[in-house]
Amino acid sequence: MFVNKKKTRRRKKEIEIGSLLSLLFSSLLSLSSLLSLSLSLFSLLFSSLSVFLTLPMEGVRTRWAVLIAGLGVMLTGLTAALLALALVSFGIMGGFALAGWSPKPLAIYAYVGIAGAGFVVAAGPRVLRFIAARIRGASKACQTCQQEISEKIERQKQKQKQKPKQGAGEGEGEGEGEEQKKRGKGDQRVNDPKKTDARATKTLGFFHPYCNAGGGGERVLWSAINAVCERYPHYHCVVYTGDTDASPEQIAAKAKARFGVTVDLQRVTFAYLHTRPFVEAGWYPHFTMLMQSLASLILGAEALLLHEPSVFIDTMGYAFVLPLFAAVAKCHVAAYVHYPTISTDMLDKVQSRKADFNNDDRVSRSAALSTVKLWYYRLFSFLYGLAGNTASVVMANSTWTCNHILALWWLVQDSTQIVYPPCDVSQLTTLPLEGRERVVVSVAQFRPEKNHAKQLKALRLYLDKYGDDAGASSQTPV
Repeated sequence: MFVNKKKTRRRKKEIEIGSLLSLLFSSLLSLSSLLSLSLSLFSLLFSSLSVFLTLPMEGVRTRWAVLIAGLGVMLTGLTAALLALALVSFGIMGGFALAGWSPKPLAIYAYVGIAGAGFVVAAGPRVLRFIAARIRGASKACQTCQQEISEKIERQKQKQKQKPKQGAGEGEGEGEGEEQKKRGKGDQRVNDPKKTDARATKTLGFFHPYCNAGGGGERVLWSAINAVCERYPHYHCVVYTGDTDASPEQIAAKAKARFGVTVDLQRVTFAYLHTRPFVEAGWYPHFTMLMQSLASLILGAEALLLHEPSVFIDTMGYAFVLPLFAAVAKCHVAAYVHYPTISTDMLDKVQSRKADFNNDDRVSRSAALSTVKLWYYRLFSFLYGLAGNTASVVMANSTWTCNHILALWWLVQDSTQIVYPPCDVSQLTTLPLEGRERVVVSVAQFRPEKNHAKQLKALRLYLDKYGDDAGASSQTPV
């Protein structure tokens, strides 16, 4: 009987050792997989950088933008790898502790992982900021942009000094005083000429690479700039745009003709970006969202080289640029989201294997491809959330967009609000209601997410239900 108990204890010990070894080998395998993946990503990054640096790009600034973006991605990957090393080491140490073994030999790996990740997080942005400052000081284009901003700010300061002297004893001054009372004491403090002069060096950067497109997003951009110029005279607006073929006067003229919005070019400076082709979807037939988001870092790095704003606002949906300016430029960042890059609806369609514009028939018919794409979407949504969480303020253009942003950007719940885009209907209200033709006009850009086909299907269902004479009489519901 004593022999049987001894064999039983020995058998339990062997089982514990076997489970511990299996845990150890699986953890080491996971760690080696993570490290190999990180190394492969780094090698892919450097090979891509070598290809990019040999491309015929316009100016040295573009090459430096590619390099800074690549270094940012590499530092992020290195931080993730070091954190993975620490987590795996802690897991193995826990297994050793459960088995009654000393986990001290592995403690060094955990401490190295945590300390290394902390060092990269603390020193990485400082290194990138130092590089950006050196490039900005040596680049003629950066110096020209900064000089233009400084000159316009100085002219605005002189204008603010002269403003109280003008209209003294005139009706305009009295009207402005009444307007200030209506706005409240807070606005009086903002528009105080003495305090405005002391803070007139602040700049507000709008990241809008397609500012000359003439769409609804551009109406929001110009309306926002006008609102800032009117209420905050101590801020100068900088628009980061890739429309290198249009002068500031041409861009302002198009905004006036298309939207009826007058842009004060003395309060706005255009910083031209030459790396905008990198974010074109045609370059990336596969993994388009991820590749465009990573390429936007190159665009953001060039913008960072041109000028470091006091406040940075992304108004086109390039969320991956937000942490770049938050960490390297050390400025407040905000986002106005028209349409999320990825939504929970997209995840649901891939999970349910429903074919749509973002889910090809070939993928939806395959269980294996759907699983791979689902995990790719989940990984991207996680990275998208990490980038969006760096924003201090988030604005969404609708309830639908706001709900998706709240579901994906989990740390901005209290700083997210709906700001409906401006819509000028003054001309529409003058149209008569009588004598109209039975024509449906749908105004929208031709992009996959607009889903024009769905409107046609809805109209077909309506006609099938009510007939071709639908709406001809007042008794037929419309």
